[in-house]
Amino acid sequence: MKLPPLLGEFPQTDVCFYVAADETYFNQHAKPLIHSIRQYFSYPIHFHLYNPSDASKKWCEVNDIDYSYEVVDVKIVDPAFKIYRNMPTDIELQRRRSKMIKPGENVEKIRNELMKTYYACTRFVRLSELLVNPTYVIMLDTDSLVRNRFDLLSKDSDIHIYEKNHRSHVNYTQHWPVLYFILVRRVVMT
Repeated sequence: MKLPPLLGEFPQTDVCFYVAADETYFNQHAKPLIHSIRQYFSYPIHFHLYNPSDASKKWCEVNDIDYSYEVVDVKIVDPAFKIYRNMPTDIELQRRRSKMIKPGENVEKIRNELMKTYYACTRFVRLSELLVNPTYVIMLDTDSLVRNRFDLLSKDSDIHIYEKNHRSHVNYTQHWPVLYFILVRRVVMT
């Protein structure tokens, strides 16, 4: 898949918060998230935006939020949409389709679900493209909140994944959980 051009600013800092959102998610969740980060941290915040409005870009500028963005045409998911539009014969593809659309729902809902998947996955690809210097990145989901100050983990490790579950607020784990936030340090080889 050929990605759209990457536009905007790039983080040039040792530590930053990194978040990605489409216009809808940005409007629904960005302000509370940014407020929660700024209650406990003074590190820069970088948003990667998908199809942002001029108003969202302006809001970032006025509120000292670095941002990058891309303009994504929904046709980018057409190859996958063609597979899922009609009921696939493969059992695994049928299972995946049933998670995107219920019987009787408009098949176009699949395109919307595929776009959400594109946004969720591409944020990781874009992060690697954005970083030009070694950077300690605290990656958050847009609909999360920072509720307390936490210590950055050792810079001797390259990745830490935290899990949010219903029994306790945050636990360290070494498997792929429901992501609460990810701390990443990019290493540039010399």
